[in-house]
Amino acid sequence: MLISKKSTTSQILHCMIKNHFRKTGLRLIALCATLLTSLTTKAQISSWHYYTNEGAETQQGVENCAYGLYFIDNNDGENTITVYGYTKVTDANVNSKIHLVIPEKVVEKGLTYTVTRIDNETTEEGKGVFASTSDIQSVIVPNTVTTIGADAFWSCMNLQEISLGNSLTTIGDNAFQYCAALRSISLPNTLTTVGNHFLCHCNQIEALVIPENLVTIGNYFLHGCESLRNVYLVGSKQRSLGQYPFCSQKQQNDQQVHDCTFWVESEAIYHSNYENNDNWHNVDASYTGSYDASCDGTYTNQGNHYAWNRKDDQTVVDPIFYPYKPKWTTACFPSDVDVKAEFGDGAQAAILNSAEYDNAASEKDKACFYHLYFELVQPDANGRVIMKANTPYLLKADPKNTGSAYIVKASQENKSRTDEQNSVTVGIKNDSDDPSASKTEVRMLGTYTDGGYHLAAGEFFFSNPDPADGGDYNKHMTFYKKGSYDRIIPTYRCYWQIIKDGSKDENAKLSIGFTDGTSATGIQTLKRPQPRDARVYNLQGQCLGVKPLSELPAGIYIVNGKKMVKH
Repeated sequence: MLISKKSTTSQILHCMIKNHFRKTGLRLIALCATLLTSLTTKAQISSWHYYTNEGAETQQGVENCAYGLYFIDNNDGENTITVYGYTKVTDANVNSKIHLVIPEKVVEKGLTYTVTRIDNETTEEGKGVFASTSDIQSVIVPNTVTTIGADAFWSCMNLQEISLGNSLTTIGDNAFQYCAALRSISLPNTLTTVGNHFLCHCNQIEALVIPENLVTIGNYFLHGCESLRNVYLVGSKQRSLGQYPFCSQKQQNDQQVHDCTFWVESEAIYHSNYENNDNWHNVDASYTGSYDASCDGTYTNQGNHYAWNRKDDQTVVDPIFYPYKPKWTTACFPSDVDVKAEFGDGAQAAILNSAEYDNAASEKDKACFYHLYFELVQPDANGRVIMKANTPYLLKADPKNTGSAYIVKASQENKSRTDEQNSVTVGIKNDSDDPSASKTEVRMLGTYTDGGYHLAAGEFFFSNPDPADGGDYNKHMTFYKKGSYDRIIPTYRCYWQIIKDGSKDENAKLSIGFTDGTSATGIQTLKRPQPRDARVYNLQGQCLGVKPLSELPAGIYIVNGKKMVKH
């Protein structure tokens, strides 16, 4: 039998039936028809899936079953699906506070599906997938999701925190409107478009970073965000902004955004992108107009303004906005953080687990030398790497991460230094070899101090080498300690103390390694006179001295507490 290359699967099967199975009758024809159908019909997902409060898949009705998700197919790719429905399971053993974890993958009948959307395609306000769900307290959106549809989390009144994955490009109308308890949201740099009423009435948010690629913003953008005080407009791209972005709604007793600083990277960018760019001019305190009658409130400038960095400007920037780069650094946050969701699939976290005394190095350096060993945090049953609240870690972002390059964490508590609560302490494994004390411990501490923590004598900070001292900037990390000048540790970062018989050792030297033997870094003590005038710091808290930005490499710096950008 000769078959043309252009023959279809259907033609091939019918030829086989005609020439080889003519005598078997209708039964074989039916068998071949079934085979043909299986070859040409796309598999479809069609059932509910149920999960525990930690995001592990389980069965409906069993202990710890917390919620169910319903999925439908979409056309994003092969076996891609959308979160289309949600139900809370009435199980007495489940806490009323739902910690919703959207899965990356769903397995049904032996096939694996990838979740790429959260959207029930509603056109009716308040009818989104999770709309008006009062039990949801936190949400983790995986890195596979590209789209969050309209009204998805509309009026989730008790939603406090949401982590958005590093592939998200579009958020629909009203998606987070009336999430009145939402304290923080970190927008990935992949995000390009947000619809109307994006954060309308999210009146607990104090700071927001608009990533560089978010260029299309709908109406009523920050409508009623009355606690918002800092908005960081990253990058130099032109942004379109819809109508009534900061206007109040009188019938709901909402206040407009007021007393808020909108940070741009330079005065030139302000003039080119914001001063006369559609509705962005309504931020500027020099603008005195009101919205027209189609708005149910009026806009008044209560101190809203743009700011950028000038040599004579002494304005202090609240240091709660940091870009994370693909290198090991330190981190301590007031709430749990999903490392992969915030910093990319390849991000890692490590926690201090042991230390040992090095006799040979101590004799060579004429100071007690200690190796600190860290253990990588392993993924949980759901593949998540979690940094626990109030716990200091080493953190490394995914070098290929194109998503959440920025993180804003607003803490309602622990806004002052609380050593005992935010620390990890380990003893020296070979303490008997250390002749300097009867008992030595290493303590790693996190700080939430507003404005940064000033390093004290006998305390150490793990950071980039300082370019002013011949270091290879932004490539290697090393230990620093207080020298003849001040050193400030930014909020949510960490420092170390070596405690010998109850007192801090001011002369110890440290190195960092991992339990598998990789990586080690020694201490470097810096000597430089105390600056008299404006001091320049990098975001790792290192003082770069008194110098013009023209002498520094491109990056973000703090000058007299104010963020400055060098291009």
